[in-house]
Amino acid sequence: FRANSPQASLMLDNLPVPGNSFDGTLFAPVTLTATAPAGYRFTGWVNNTSCIRTNQLTLTEDVDDSYTALFEPISNPAKYAASGASPIRINEVSANNSIYVNEYAKKDDWIELYNTTNQDIDIAGMYLSDKADQPAKYQITSGEGISTIVPAHGTLVIWASKREQISQPHAPFKLENSDGAAVIRPRMEVGLMPSATMPKATSRPLAVIPMAATRLT
Repeated sequence: FRANSPQASLMLDNLPVPGNSFDGTLFAPVTLTATAPAGYRFTGWVNNTSCIRTNQLTLTEDVDDSYTALFEPISNPAKYAASGASPIRINEVSANNSIYVNEYAKKDDWIELYNTTNQDIDIAGMYLSDKADQPAKYQITSGEGISTIVPAHGTLVIWASKREQISQPHAPFKLENSDGAAVIRPRMEVGLMPSATMPKATSRPLAVIPMAATRLT
C-alpha cells in the first residue's frame, strides 16, 4: 500500500509507515489509516476493483491486493478554511538564536513559515504579531530586493529583529524568552492563519505544530 501524496500520513495498526509505502506481506486483521496533509483532503482507498471512502481501512482476510490512499488539493478557499488547514503555517521559531545570521550579520530571533500547497504564495499583506491583543501589529511587506514569496512546499524566514529591511523580511518586534510568548497570524482571505505559543526559549529552534494554539515541548 502507498499514498499518492508524500506529505500524507499513513498508519499501520496505529504505527507510522516510513515513506508512506509498504511492499510486503501482512497477516489479517490489519487496519490502515490515512491522514491528509494541510491543504489536501482524503478521497479514498483504491485497489483494482473498488474505492473505499473512509480513511480507515480494516482488512479482515488475507488477500493478494494493493491499495493506494488518494488525496487531492483543496483549491476552493472556503473549503480550505472549513477544513481547518492553512496554506501558510508556522514551521519553526527561534527566540534565542545562536546559530543563524541575517544580512546584518546578527543572530536575531526568527520565524520560519512553510507553504503547504503546490503553488508559490506571496504573503505580502498578511500580518504577524507577538501580541494576541494586537494581531495586526506587523503587516508583511515586500520591497526592492526583498522577497515575500514562500515557494511551493518551501519555507521563508522572517527575522524578529526590530531592524529595517535590507534584503530579507524583518518584523518590528523581538520574541520574548518567557512562557507564553506568542506568534500569531490573523484570519486572512486565503484561509485560517494559525497561532503558536512557546515555552521559555533555548538556543535551539523550536518546531511548531501550527494548526491551533499549541504549547511546545
